[in-house]
Amino acid sequence: KFYLDASLEERAKRRHQEMAGKGGINISRREIGSLLKKRDEIDSTREIAPLKIADDAVVIDTTGMSVEEVVKFILSHINEKGV
Repeated sequence: KFYLDASLEERAKRRHQEMAGKGGINISRREIGSLLKKRDEIDSTREIAPLKIADDAVVIDTTGMSVEEVVKFILSHINEKGV
């Protein structure tokens, strides 16, 4: 199991870029960060199925990593463990 995470700032930057790529954006990176923070709070404290990291998960902080780097890290980990 892998749990992918990134800093709030990185996640806001990525979401902002994603939204800008879809044409037109009327929300600042700061506002996106606030919305993500609220969603994180809701996800982690909800009564039914709160978002939690599994005890046996490999946590990967993807801050500053490209998709290719994350995939390479995961594949390397799988190969090392012989999964």
